[in-house]
Amino acid sequence: MLNAKRIPTPLIQPGERPPIQVQHQPPAASFRTVYLLYHLLGLLLRIFWLWLWRRLSEDRLGDLLRDFCQRMGVIWIKLGQLISMRADLAPPGVRNQLAKLLDRVQGFPGEVAVRLIETELGVPLEHHFSHFERKSLAAASIGQVHKAWLKEERVWVAVKVRRPDVQRVADRDMTFIHFLIRVLEWLRFKPHARWPDLFWELHEVMTEELDYRYELSNMRRMKQRLRRHDIYVPDVYPRYCTSAVLVMEFIHGVLMSDYLQMARHDPTRLESWREDNNVRPPRIARHLLHSFFRQAFEENLFHGDLHPGNIVLLRDDGVAFLDYGSLGSLERDLTRNVDLYIQALGGRQYAKMVDIFFLFSPSLPPTNLTECKNEMMRRLQAWDLRCRVRELPYPEKSYNAIQDELVFFASGFGISPVWSFFRMTRAMATMDASLRELIPEGDFHSLVNSYYRKRIGRTRDRLFAKLRRSQQNMRDWLELQDRLLDDARFRSGIVRRAAQVFERTSSTIALFLGRLFGQTARVLLLLGLVMILTFVCQHERAWAEAHLPADVSRTLGRVPPLDGQVWILLFGLLLYVQRCFAVLSRRFREQDVERGQG
Repeated sequence: MLNAKRIPTPLIQPGERPPIQVQHQPPAASFRTVYLLYHLLGLLLRIFWLWLWRRLSEDRLGDLLRDFCQRMGVIWIKLGQLISMRADLAPPGVRNQLAKLLDRVQGFPGEVAVRLIETELGVPLEHHFSHFERKSLAAASIGQVHKAWLKEERVWVAVKVRRPDVQRVADRDMTFIHFLIRVLEWLRFKPHARWPDLFWELHEVMTEELDYRYELSNMRRMKQRLRRHDIYVPDVYPRYCTSAVLVMEFIHGVLMSDYLQMARHDPTRLESWREDNNVRPPRIARHLLHSFFRQAFEENLFHGDLHPGNIVLLRDDGVAFLDYGSLGSLERDLTRNVDLYIQALGGRQYAKMVDIFFLFSPSLPPTNLTECKNEMMRRLQAWDLRCRVRELPYPEKSYNAIQDELVFFASGFGISPVWSFFRMTRAMATMDASLRELIPEGDFHSLVNSYYRKRIGRTRDRLFAKLRRSQQNMRDWLELQDRLLDDARFRSGIVRRAAQVFERTSSTIALFLGRLFGQTARVLLLLGLVMILTFVCQHERAWAEAHLPADVSRTLGRVPPLDGQVWILLFGLLLYVQRCFAVLSRRFREQDVERGQG
């Protein structure tokens, strides 16, 4: 349980927060595909109409897409949020609108929530809860939260209840989205996006968030880890939890979303609250960012949705996290590369940073990347200059601003990071809304460097502890580790460079062969036309003399006459050979595209 000394005074009274609107008619799973198709066609018609009248701006298009995703529900909201992270898939105006997608929708009646809880637990509500507030505290597209008092444990808890029929609706939506992705693949629309990987990411996210047992397991894992970060994770009560109900400790704190709202409307009141509770914004910002880096790089398990509604402020710069339905992790090699990438950014080693950025792409195009690298370095240096100007607004100096710029520019060269890379980008982007208010003049380089200094200290302490336990010779052990590390880095650099050279060479050969076979197929088509004209000249001389130039007719007439069946055999053989060359050309070109765009 949270120590009572850490509970801050209220910032916003319950009556000041707008009530959750109730939707009495939930979306039905029946005819869901027809419903989606109808609204999608309506969206496409509106977009086409605006484009026809030249009134379709980036912001207007993004607003239409955002409204569509918000109305269609949970999966579409997640899909819009994922696309908003990809600067190479949509222009800035569209992404800015999609980034405003919030998983905050109308709730459902409290009586429905009570029936769902009783069905899941198999007993009347009064058997476990002596008090249950029918009015929900918060509502999302998957479920909503109610405040209650547990009889046996004698504690206030937050009861998360899944929406009725949301699983069936989600299944039908996923089927529809899979169909749309197949269409995009068939149309070859932005193939570098690797749409099947997007579907896999979306499917994994929804699998975890729709079953509260995943969140229960996540909370157990994160509670032990985040305790070392001095970040509080609510206690959970497994005996009352099912796939559709999650019961956890109710945190009496101040939501970051309320903090941001008060900063906009009553900064004087906010300043008084900070003084009363000893809350210092810069320390909170550093705490959030450092903890996130520790989760990502040292433990490879991070909270993937740290938007202001999931961050709770406590007294004395304390922090608690809510909503553990979406945890992220990366492959070991990718985690290491992202770690080096952020470290190079903090150390202003921009050439090294761009080289590492290329490693995030599954393959590199068969072109000279010197121009791309130089331009990316220039953009990083320009961002560095903006970071040094304290008066500039935070969005111009944020990590996400420069990351979007790099991804967008690199996509023009056929370089696009894997979808896994954007798990971390998305998580950092959700924190930006909080960091923007906490450190409006913040220096990202200083925050990153301070994290790595502290990490070195933690690593040294763990190393000395291991050495004391094993009683090894520290000097020999450190020298051995240094030699192994240098050897690994040297060999990995050679392998990576060799792989890039081999891939570029093989892709160049594939491109050459594709063009060669394509030209041969065209020549054979031209030869087929000549054969047809020759056949006409030999068997329809009067028509040929009337319609063809005299030189052409006379030249083709010199070809030795052949029997009609022989002409048919030769022409069929020619078509077969031409078809073979055309197929080879297409296969080699597809192979080149796959290498260049992933």
